[in-house]
Amino acid sequence: MEEKSTKKDLILKVLFIVGVIVLIFIFAFAIIKFVPKIFSSFANVSQSITSPFASKKIEVTSNNSDLNSGDRFNLDWSYSPREAGYYGIKYACVDGVVIQILSNEGQKTLLCNKSYNVGESESADLGVVLKKVNTFSDIPFTIEYVSKENKSILASGDITVSVKNESKDTSDAVIITEPTDSNTNTNTDTNTNPPKEPVQNRPVTNIPADLAISNAYAISDTDVTFTISNIGGRSTGVWSFNYSAPGENTVSAPMQISLAPGQGLRFTLNFNDNVDSGNVMIYVDPNNYVADGNRMNNSTAIRINGDNGSSNNNDDDYNSNDDADLDVTDFEVGRLSGSRFVEDDEIDENDEMAVRFTVKNIGGESTGTWRYMLTDLPFDNGDDDEYESNDQSSLRPGQSREIVVSFDNPDNGSYTVKIEVDSDDDVDEEKENNNTDTARIEVQN
Repeated sequence: MEEKSTKKDLILKVLFIVGVIVLIFIFAFAIIKFVPKIFSSFANVSQSITSPFASKKIEVTSNNSDLNSGDRFNLDWSYSPREAGYYGIKYACVDGVVIQILSNEGQKTLLCNKSYNVGESESADLGVVLKKVNTFSDIPFTIEYVSKENKSILASGDITVSVKNESKDTSDAVIITEPTDSNTNTNTDTNTNPPKEPVQNRPVTNIPADLAISNAYAISDTDVTFTISNIGGRSTGVWSFNYSAPGENTVSAPMQISLAPGQGLRFTLNFNDNVDSGNVMIYVDPNNYVADGNRMNNSTAIRINGDNGSSNNNDDDYNSNDDADLDVTDFEVGRLSGSRFVEDDEIDENDEMAVRFTVKNIGGESTGTWRYMLTDLPFDNGDDDEYESNDQSSLRPGQSREIVVSFDNPDNGSYTVKIEVDSDDDVDEEKENNNTDTARIEVQN
């Protein structure tokens, strides 16, 4: 019995040892088979947790972070996105600052604190205008990378650029800018033989922008004034102009904000006392920022006498100490074709007779209100051959106004139409001998 019990115990021990060995093999197989996958899964979880925070900083640089108003500059950035998205650019609101993004398709004014989608581009060309003279501003920009899937911001970066607008105490001109009155180019009078509504070059939206120089004059020995207007059908986007004093290098003016159709700006260039006699040259949009429909009206020359220590005041030198001086020019007679004036000294009695002329203040003071009178109009019934205007708004020194007046049902015959500005002698003028002009017109059956 004791021998059988010993054999049984031995068998159980062997079986136990074999079972342990089998379990060890099974456990070892499980480790080899499944543990790498478990760790790999942990690794993936770790990666998914950390990836939104990895490389979330976008590095942003600029080719110029110390700018003058009107300068162009670039922003560049570097980032390695891990999912589909797009870049956006925005800037914090700063009083008096206008930012334009420039591209081959044109220019677009950016709204502050609003992201502008630049797609996958990693750079942007920008223009900056600081409206106020003798001011300095810091402008914070932010570049964001936005998820296409859920529009969340995956990464961002910041940069600050500085811009200043200061008057220069050098041979460059001091530039004075003011908006033009959009109603100053047309007549608004009515009478018993009423003109039509004011004739205007109303912009049409299917034609391009058109920057044009007008009303360009010398207002002293060393100062000139001129208007730059958008007479086209679309907004200009950011633009600028160059100028040069006689014998001096060309100077770039600060970049200007966009002009909508019909808008304009009046500029005065104040040169220093050492400027020579000769022509001041003005060139609008010399860098072709604007898709301009007509570049033939983008330049002009303005003659100035210069100041070499002389105090002479010549007749053609508009001195700021002079009184106002209304001057009528370009007096024409003709007819209207739709809303367009057509110069013609022979018209039919069924035509809509019209006159066109320009009144300029070439004096040194504002005119105050004034009137004009047209006489010997093609009408035979009493006072209808005369027309006196309503009060016209004041003209500043150097400012001009084009006026068109039309009349229905002209009578047959030959007429010498006369224009007289300041017909009531309300303006204290430097001289009176430039207030009238005449033009001959024939009305036929």
